[in-house]
Amino acid sequence: MKRMIFSTAVIALLFSSCKKEDDLVSRKDVLTTGKWTITAHATTYYINGVYHSKDYYADYVDCEKETLISFPKEDDSYIKYIPGIHCNSGSATSGWFPLYPIYRLEKNSSVLRYYDEQNNAHDFTIDYMDKDILKTTSKRSSSNYSEEIILNYKHVD
Repeated sequence: MKRMIFSTAVIALLFSSCKKEDDLVSRKDVLTTGKWTITAHATTYYINGVYHSKDYYADYVDCEKETLISFPKEDDSYIKYIPGIHCNSGSATSGWFPLYPIYRLEKNSSVLRYYDEQNNAHDFTIDYMDKDILKTTSKRSSSNYSEEIILNYKHVD
């Protein structure tokens, strides 16, 4: 009887430890497979207790909204921006795009760290990620200032 209970427990443990193949895909694999497009770019901030907000995505021109983003598999690599169909050499821009040229995943793939042209780091916490959606936020604060930036992406292929 003890042997049967033990065998049942072992079999149950084996089945419960099995994972679906999708669960084994890393965030880096998801991020670096295919292309992404930005779906939200906004900020809320307080300066000396006064609330402000700005929807930068609303200012994006069609060219920027259509631009595809490809994250290379190697950390500290340049992000590839693929212009949309409405882009040409004379396309107007909102001035916010491209945002950051270099990226890496940090802290067990929970932070997407971008580096700008001056090598300043900008950390975005990955709030949600699956094979189709990436939602990130960045928060900064000081004694009289706090800011939260939202930057979301949609997987397009």
